[in-house]
Amino acid sequence: MTVDSIAVEHVKDWFASTAERPGSANRPMLVLSTGMRAAELWGYRRHNSNPCKNAK
Repeated sequence: MTVDSIAVEHVKDWFASTAERPGSANRPMLVLSTGMRAAELWGYRRHNSNPCKNAK
């Protein structure tokens, strides 16, 4: 999957799949969000399109 094809639904599905291990996805979510922010800065994603921003 390319960095520009990752959508909020992908992030939500991945985070939900970690439900049996509470808290285990919190740090990876932070890392993914930081990577998506960097991808925006480097032009690999549209500005303000971080899919982690709206994932709860």
